[in-house]
Amino acid sequence: MCNMDNRLFLLLTLGLLGALAAAPSSMAHEPASEPPLIVIDTDLGLDDVATLTLVLQSPQVHLRAVVACDGACNGRKCADFLRRLLCEFNRPDVILYEPASGDNLADPPPFRSFLQESLQMALPHIVAHHSSTFVPEAYAVRGPKTIVLVLGPLTNLAAALRADPGIKAAISKVIIPGWPDVNRNWNIRYDPESYEVVRRAGMQLVFVAPDEAVAQYGYRRTVSPTSAQAGPGS
Repeated sequence: MCNMDNRLFLLLTLGLLGALAAAPSSMAHEPASEPPLIVIDTDLGLDDVATLTLVLQSPQVHLRAVVACDGACNGRKCADFLRRLLCEFNRPDVILYEPASGDNLADPPPFRSFLQESLQMALPHIVAHHSSTFVPEAYAVRGPKTIVLVLGPLTNLAAALRADPGIKAAISKVIIPGWPDVNRNWNIRYDPESYEVVRRAGMQLVFVAPDEAVAQYGYRRTVSPTSAQAGPGS
């Protein structure tokens, strides 16, 4: 993820953690419900790393899986760095999935070399964490529905929906940081076709951006993608 200012980043991390921390049952005499299962899809931009650092240390967040994506980082490099990050935080319980497709779906961003060099220096070269081949079931589990937090392009989620459209029934909502506009959201612009697949799938999408920024594109903060507009003039 990139091109996301500090205000949006704080809205994303604090909003996510706050919502998940408030997961107990509304009835005081009822046992507290389990926190929802989270799947994070990431291309490991520097703001993604900060978000993952918070999530991996939060007992309120039940992180089930992380899916590596091509985008800010090369897809294979992203998976390698995620192995190191999960080992650094001692999280063998979190499943790591390889990207759904090959690297460089679009022209690599100009900042990729800097980003990968920074992660190479910051993360010890530990390869103990196992990664799994991507499957649509990465986003679906038996039991409670998952919340998918997409911090990178929507390539993986679109690939899962193409392979198995039924997985959308196992997803509670999809959280996307930034504006619902291909011209202002780098992650959408990197793979716009995948965004359209996700948008038209009928799942609940939540865009994390200031209300007024989302409203000007015909969206509410929480949208139904089958009825909302994709942007100006659509």
